[in-house]
Amino acid sequence: MAETSTSRTTTYLTNAATLFLVAGIAFGVFLVGSALAGAIGGGHELAVHQEVSTDEVSSLPPTVDRPATVPVTVHIEDARPNQVLVFLGRDLMAVTLVVAMLWLLRLLLRSVRDGDPFTAHNVRRLRAMAFLLVVGAPVAYVVMFACERWLASSATAGELGATFSVPGAGPVAGLGVFVLAEVFAHGTRLRADVEGTV
Repeated sequence: MAETSTSRTTTYLTNAATLFLVAGIAFGVFLVGSALAGAIGGGHELAVHQEVSTDEVSSLPPTVDRPATVPVTVHIEDARPNQVLVFLGRDLMAVTLVVAMLWLLRLLLRSVRDGDPFTAHNVRRLRAMAFLLVVGAPVAYVVMFACERWLASSATAGELGATFSVPGAGPVAGLGVFVLAEVFAHGTRLRADVEGTV
């Protein structure tokens, strides 16, 4: 009974991962199509979000606590083709990372559903997922920040004093996935040793 319940849960998770994967790919295609239409036809409006230092903001009343940064939105009306393409590049960085993670997760869940999770393929998949979180996520964040900084400066004809901070959640989660990958690698070796002695 427990095995049937586990199999059913894994099937649901696999289907959910497949659904999110298809939705992610469809969203990426939509972004590309929308950006190309905007770059060719013109009239495309963009919104770029920035965190700027409060030193860039006009004076506040003395009774107001000044935070280190404040969020602002820069609106770019009738964006130029190069602005649209940079905006697309920013969005595609995040979409590509999410689609890659969902693809690997779907393959991993399918092997669990089929009752064969401790394989060398899954070890490689888990290590790839960990690499995407530890390295890919910060790199994507840096590229996205650079794209937004350029877009904001191209729209305002000057620097906004945007602040930069490296996210820590992705790398920390990636280290956890690396540990899980080593657990799977150990399980795979134990399984190979048992099968070799039979």
